Amino acid sequence: MVLREDTIGQTFLLPTDIRTLIPEDHVCFFIEKLVNCVDFSEIDFQYVDTPGQKAYPAAMLVRIILLGTIYSIHSSRKLERIVRENIVFMYLAGFQTPVF
Repeated sequence: MVLREDTIGQTFLLPTDIRTLIPEDHVCFFIEKLVNCVDFSEIDFQYVDTPGQKAYPAAMLVRIILLGTIYSIHSSRKLERIVRENIVFMYLAGFQTPVF
C-alpha cells in the first residue's frame, strides 16, 4: 500500500469554484434560486448612506437563516460560527462572515 501525501495547507494555483465542492442536488442551490426571486431592494435601500458599518445584504442573511432552519440551527451565534466553518454556508454567504 502506498501512503498518500498529506496536503493540508495546499494552495491552489487557480481559484476553484466553490460550487464544484458542493453536490449538484444540494438544497442550498434551491435556497439560492428561491431567494433570488425576492426583491430585497427596498430593505437594502434603507441602509444606503447610513453611518456606521455597512449592512449585510438582506438576501444573504435570508439564505443563511433558511439553511440554518433546515438544519435546525436557530441560534444566531451558532449560525455565525457555522458560516465560518461549513463550505455550504460559506457559499450562501458569499464568503462574508456576518456577525449576528
